[in-house]
Amino acid sequence: MKTFHLPVLIGAFLLTSFLNGCVNTERHRAKADHAAYTNEPLRYAREFSIKNYSTFKVLEVRNAWDTLHALARYVLVPRKNPLPPHLPEGIVIRTPVQSFGCATSVDACMAAKLGVLPLVNAVAEKDYLHQPYLDEQFKKGKITEIGSSMNINAEKLMRANPQILFVSPFKDNKYGHLKQTGVPLIQIANYLENHPLGRAEWILFYGAFFEKEELAQKIFDSISCRYEQLAGLTRNLSSRPTIFSGKLYGNLWYMAGGKSYPARFFKDAGSNYIWANRPETVSFPLDFETVYQKAINADYWQILDFYNGTYTYQNLKTEYPPYSNFKAFQKKKVIFCNTHYSDYYEQGLLEPDIILADLINILHPGILKNHIQKYFSLLK
Repeated sequence: MKTFHLPVLIGAFLLTSFLNGCVNTERHRAKADHAAYTNEPLRYAREFSIKNYSTFKVLEVRNAWDTLHALARYVLVPRKNPLPPHLPEGIVIRTPVQSFGCATSVDACMAAKLGVLPLVNAVAEKDYLHQPYLDEQFKKGKITEIGSSMNINAEKLMRANPQILFVSPFKDNKYGHLKQTGVPLIQIANYLENHPLGRAEWILFYGAFFEKEELAQKIFDSISCRYEQLAGLTRNLSSRPTIFSGKLYGNLWYMAGGKSYPARFFKDAGSNYIWANRPETVSFPLDFETVYQKAINADYWQILDFYNGTYTYQNLKTEYPPYSNFKAFQKKKVIFCNTHYSDYYEQGLLEPDIILADLINILHPGILKNHIQKYFSLLK
């Protein structure tokens, strides 16, 4: 039987205690580091959060369909630094990102604003992107088209192999087949925001992946300042025209919810939205009779439509003759945006101040001086 002398046992005990102490000290140091964070204050966005730690960032996307659990969590670690121990749960992304893919035109618009378009190597639905630089790169074979935004081609995505891919989340997630690619999916839920500035504030989320936080903040501050100044011009107006939106698609009329970002545009532009009391943050379906009974005498009618050509009142009447019975139709007060020629759903996300100015200039002529309409104008 092997025996141990007391000095040996004491030495072993002290060595073990020392090593355990080093490990525990390191763990405590890591825990302390993780505990010391600051929440990046967001002014309007509600669908994401940013926590800044000393050696990494945590970006969390809210789950609109299961508010008890986050939809996604990303741990951003600068590539110049070693990977910290005991990182919180989430998808680890080394920053600044060196290549990425865009599933929507909004992603490309954000990238252009941040000056990182040269890093794009994969796009979905390239025909819907209004970015000359990307068109040029695509022709040179430097960018891979990866299918549609709702049906990304896994094989093409693997061929492009971007470091990350920006996608839009949906209740019925359609991205399960992309797990095999190994490309991290970055969920962009800006379309769920109920304030125009909340949607624009997502540029801070994008900026974090490219270490462009200061630029992103400067861009957003400029947008929000102009928007808030414009909204202040209409806040105390006593005359506020009534307004409604949309038109029939099939047998249903999808009306903007009372808590949606279009409804906020109407309010800040100095109008009374007829469905302002509805609780929805997204559009909700109605039949024509319901809309007709409530909106027949509304002062204004706003429509966004994709039309190849010049859209007129005759087009509107031809589509559905009862449209001509609305007061807004008869008084030539239909506010129209042709999304075939206008990038309302792309650049417009980062120009809510210009959209608001368009609406104010129509609803309250004379308040703004020398404004040139960009997205909306009265139908001819």
